[in-house]
Amino acid sequence: MSRYRVFISSVQKELENDRIGAQEILWTDPFLKNHCDPVMYEFEPTSPHDAKREYMGVVRKCH
Repeated sequence: MSRYRVFISSVQKELENDRIGAQEILWTDPFLKNHCDPVMYEFEPTSPHDAKREYMGVVRKCH
């Protein structure tokens, strides 16, 4: 069975705890940790290319 890549988006400082909470639940919930991988763009490797194009490419790979 393929795993779901879940894109967790936002760079707003006031939502940082919510993003981390979403990531943690995907890592710790018994069902979700076996079926989902959190994807947080701020932890993706940096690229010299256009940032919008890069993060949209990451989003397209999620489902």
